[in-house]
Amino acid sequence: KSGKFSDCDSQPKKPSTGDVQILLSWNNYNDLDLICVDPYNEKVWYKNKNVPSGGKLEIDMNVKYPGSKTPIENIYWPTGGAPNGTYSVSLLYYKQHTDINETPYKITVIYGDSTKEYTGKIKYEDKTIPICTFTLGDAENQNNPAPPSSNKRRAELLREREKLKRQIDQIDRELQNIKNNKNFNK
Repeated sequence: KSGKFSDCDSQPKKPSTGDVQILLSWNNYNDLDLICVDPYNEKVWYKNKNVPSGGKLEIDMNVKYPGSKTPIENIYWPTGGAPNGTYSVSLLYYKQHTDINETPYKITVIYGDSTKEYTGKIKYEDKTIPICTFTLGDAENQNNPAPPSSNKRRAELLREREKLKRQIDQIDRELQNIKNNKNFNK
């Protein structure tokens, strides 16, 4: 209502397109979320709006109620930026803001020279449903796509950071246990 977008960095008036575009639309206030897993097994969605391969969740609507009665979500890779390989698209029924349980949706997937539309209905109980998989580029190079070196290095660093975070969490838990045992023995 305020015209400010807190869901994404800045939401454009028109969805961007490129080598790959996945556009979701529906017609009520409920919160649906689009998910795309890229050829490197990186997931673009509301918890991870940008992935090293260049994919971006650009528009994420109806996070808060009331939102829009004609919301959209848009994931895309810019022209010249999408890696070859297999992508998978899913739909998550994140939050039911109204008494409408079953939400009709339309997902348009554009990649290469192809445009495909998927329509259906999702219920809150469904949680996440698979929509489609598609392959961009040469089929010979699909099994092991090589990311650009900077994207490959970024992906390695992100994995290492997650590993270190898990180690720090484990250390914090052990320190807390020691502290709790010390207080117990007093």
